[in-house]
Amino acid sequence: MFPLGIVLLPGERLPLHIFEERYKELIGESLETGREFGLILADEAGQRSIGTTAAVNEVLERFPDGRMNILVEGRRRFTIGEPTEGRSFATALVEELPDEPETAENLPDEAAVAECLRAFRAVMEAAGAEAEDLDLAAESLAFEIAGRIEFGPEAKQELNEPVSFV
Repeated sequence: MFPLGIVLLPGERLPLHIFEERYKELIGESLETGREFGLILADEAGQRSIGTTAAVNEVLERFPDGRMNILVEGRRRFTIGEPTEGRSFATALVEELPDEPETAENLPDEAAVAECLRAFRAVMEAAGAEAEDLDLAAESLAFEIAGRIEFGPEAKQELNEPVSFV
């Protein structure tokens, strides 16, 4: 696991600078095996129990001392279970947080998608930011949009947490 003061949402891409030895090891293994690793929010409030798996999309730059700049992409949300030992970086058993499967009943209609895209472009324009092209075929349009807007870590963590309806 890679605890950081940021949140990575599924589908979001994020550049990281890897400089600590334990994380050089973690990312080196991920590159060698193609396996994902877990990115989890950790700040003054502590480490959260919900995170996102990340895959290294690209090594942007390697430095002679082993540091590297990489681009990762969020994949699946998970919850941390029992901690494990034996590595220089934190490890734990995790359980994937499945999203609701897409069915005809829970898919948004075209009008709802169009309204959501209009609102997204309006927010980007109001912020003076350029609206990048969204991947409308992404697994989750909600995460695709949220990953393009700068939220603070707490707000992004709330988006990453499962919603329970009582």
